[in-house]
Parts: sequence; C-alpha cells; structure tokens
Amino acid sequence: MDIRIEKAQPKHLPQLAVFAAENFSKNFGHLYKPEALAEHLLKTCSIAFFDKSLAGGEHISVALDGDIIVGYVKAGYLGLPVGTPELGSKELQRLYVGEAYQGKKIAHPLMKTALAALGPCPIYVGVWENNHRAQRFYAKYGFAPFSEYLYIVGDTADRELILRRPIP
Repeated sequence: MDIRIEKAQPKHLPQLAVFAAENFSKNFGHLYKPEALAEHLLKTCSIAFFDKSLAGGEHISVALDGDIIVGYVKAGYLGLPVGTPELGSKELQRLYVGEAYQGKKIAHPLMKTALAALGPCPIYVGVWENNHRAQRFYAKYGFAPFSEYLYIVGDTADRELILRRPIP
C-alpha cells in the first residue's frame, strides 16, 4: 500500500463527492430518514459543494491509494457556533478515512496537511458525541472540549461536541 496525500484538484471532485457521500452514509446514515439523508448529501457532498469550497479558498487534501481516494480532509472558514471567536480562528471541517484504511496511519498525514494549511491559529472541530475514536484522535493534536451544538439533518438533531485547539 503506497498512500500519498495530494491537495485536491478539480479532477478529484467527482470521486471525492462519491467517497464523501458513501462515508457519511456508512457512518451516520442510520440516524436519519432516507429523504433527509439524500437532501443533506446533495448539499454537503456534491461536486458543486466541493468545487465551491476550493474556489472559496478552503483547504481540501485527499489520500490516494493509486488513483483511488481513501480519505480526505477539509478545513478553512469557521462555521461552527462558537460565540465570538478569536481573530483568525479556523475550522477543521471534516476528516474521513475509508473503513478499510482506518488504523493504517492515514489520518495523521491528512491532519498534518490541514494544520499546515491553516497555520498558527485557534482551530475548532465538531464531532458527534458518540464518536469517541475521533475525540481521542483530536485530543492527540491538542483539541479539548469547548462547547456543543445540535447538528440538524431533516428533523433529526444530533448532539455534536465542539473541540478547540489553541494557537500552538
């Protein structure tokens, strides 16, 4: 297995959209009604969504095994409800590794790529309250509990923890 990390390019977006939708569905799809999940995926995992993110200056890197996307990270503008954030605060918006590749040290290079792209600033991340593995992972990078909010998909509200990493 020869995994490489690349900054996402327009050529990656069709495959990234499929990967993102499949991963979200596999991990969280059971929580939502099918029609609400389908609408959510259109808004948050489409080619147009990722294209707009890249055009808006957000950072996206993909982990590739050959030509196949096996993970990705997306980071940039702060959109979490954190009150009045410190000047220059950013958000680690997503970090996913495909199930078959978890535990193979792919998340760490993706995280390091995102942290380098964001630079020295306070960083926030939202994580589902029951995703303890992700919470432990983020703690290794200095993220600590900050607050919480409700992540809404359709008529379902999930409790998300907001973790914060101060300027290193």
